[in-house]
Amino acid sequence: MADLKFLNIHGYIGNGEDSTSDKMLKELGVEVVSPTLDYDKNDANSIFAQLRNIYDKEGCNGVIGCSLGGFFALQICAYYDCPAILINPCVMPFVYLRRCNYHGSLTAYIKQFGNIADVDKRLIMTLVGFKDELIDTGDVTAEILDNGFFEIDDEGGHRTSSLAKLPDFLKRATEKAKTLLGGVNDTEFPID
Repeated sequence: MADLKFLNIHGYIGNGEDSTSDKMLKELGVEVVSPTLDYDKNDANSIFAQLRNIYDKEGCNGVIGCSLGGFFALQICAYYDCPAILINPCVMPFVYLRRCNYHGSLTAYIKQFGNIADVDKRLIMTLVGFKDELIDTGDVTAEILDNGFFEIDDEGGHRTSSLAKLPDFLKRATEKAKTLLGGVNDTEFPID
């Protein structure tokens, strides 16, 4: 089985220093690279370029993203064809960023949204909180990303700390990532 080294991408107003998923992944033996990004000072193209540079420099072989970080994790997944773990992904940031007082341009986010069509859905593992108070497009997210490894935490909200299913989900998602990276036949995780 392959060793995992994941790029961890935090959400808007978050930081790489204090991440629930980062801590849980490390407990599972995953090496994690968690940069702090400034979404307000950099446009989506600059953020994506910065993330590609970090992914290459650090020798990552997978990505995890929460909220807005999930959007960029999808971009990385499409670009590198690598496993992606998504937690409450904001797949349409051009809808939600204004609600969070984001004042930058949304044009690059709209253009990058099209890259999601290039993602190999077999590489994606998604967990969403049913009671997410920030992102209320779970139905659209499910339609875009549902691949048989799409789970809903019925009581979970937007914050990762509210997702009771997160520890078990991450354990199974990292096992699947190892399988995918090891080139093993993926019969344990079939696609519907």
